[in-house]
Amino acid sequence: MSLIVFFGPYETNGLIKHKPERLHGLLSELNKLSYHIEVIPTKHLERLTIEMRHREIFRCNIKNLKYNMDYEDDPMAQKIVGVVQEAHSRIYNESNIPKYYVNRMGMRGVQNIQRGITAKDIFSPSIELINEIGTQKARQHRE
Repeated sequence: MSLIVFFGPYETNGLIKHKPERLHGLLSELNKLSYHIEVIPTKHLERLTIEMRHREIFRCNIKNLKYNMDYEDDPMAQKIVGVVQEAHSRIYNESNIPKYYVNRMGMRGVQNIQRGITAKDIFSPSIELINEIGTQKARQHRE
């Protein structure tokens, strides 16, 4: 659960410079939620960008965050934490993780499965299978 927070400089009192104090409430809450955070200053003026797994999940003007405020008092920080949690649940969802199955027969194996051909049909009749996964005989054998 790692995040990269990019923040740019902004103008205050006639000076343009990076001020990470605006990120105080946001970073403290994300630390409480056990996110690993890397904070990187960028050259993009007044921009705050948050990335998770090399995907941009949030972008806004850094001036929308309150200066040196706690998480409870900053509505934008609360919104960002909500977005981060939603992105985490979507990105790290089990259905998004690819599953690879070894199939040495390639397309022929896929076609055999579609046609309903089992391992008994493929092997010579002289070979006796002790256990075949997914068959009634295998279930009975385990019991």
